[in-house]
Amino acid sequence: MHKKLKTLTFIVIVIIVLITSSHHIGSWMGSAIVDNYKIEILDASQHGFLDRSSVIKFIELTNGEILGKKKDSIDLNTIEHKLKNSNYIKDCEVFYTIEYNNLYASTVLNVVVDQKDPIVRVVSKKRDYYLDANKDVIPWSPKYTEKTPIITGQTDLNFIKNDLFDLCLFIQNDRFLKALIDQIDVLKGGELVLIPKIGDFKILFGKPEAYKRKFKYLKAFYRQILSNDNWGKYQKINLKYEGQVVCS
Repeated sequence: MHKKLKTLTFIVIVIIVLITSSHHIGSWMGSAIVDNYKIEILDASQHGFLDRSSVIKFIELTNGEILGKKKDSIDLNTIEHKLKNSNYIKDCEVFYTIEYNNLYASTVLNVVVDQKDPIVRVVSKKRDYYLDANKDVIPWSPKYTEKTPIITGQTDLNFIKNDLFDLCLFIQNDRFLKALIDQIDVLKGGELVLIPKIGDFKILFGKPEAYKRKFKYLKAFYRQILSNDNWGKYQKINLKYEGQVVCS
């Protein structure tokens, strides 16, 4: 009995020490000072709207100074929510890590962001912006230009979203068309003129209806005609008429 009592007493003491230590560690963790940022931009090789300094600047503009504050005085959910409302951020995650340098423990605010993916750029007299895959507006940035087709002419946003967007998305997801189409000029009445990146001709596309069939004819034209070095022979390629490609 005496031996069992000693064992039980030891176990109770260990539990008390662990609880006390956990309390002190938790208290220390909560009162720890945030020393640094760690910013990770997942798609930095694909898009250049954001960099480390711009993410930190946005955090501090919308949430105030972070470095030097106690960890438990900072609401990570608020930071994450405001980042997700940024014009350029599709998704993000915010969390703390502890990094050790010799005997010094540093509290680091980690921010992982995923940028929005522009599908097309709209250029008009009033403004210049992109649309992403969710049809959300992304402001044009003077520090970075995304390589997407440019929409010019009659740039009514409702028309672009409702009548033209699926065509733009089709171009974005097709390797050949993405490399080919540089500009989509919208005429009065909703007809399109496509400007290729290579060649001095224009592609009269008509309205954006039946675009898959029209692009099929366009690809066939490139394979059969332009592969024979006839780049300077035509000024216009007309896809407006069903079942045929008219060149002039």
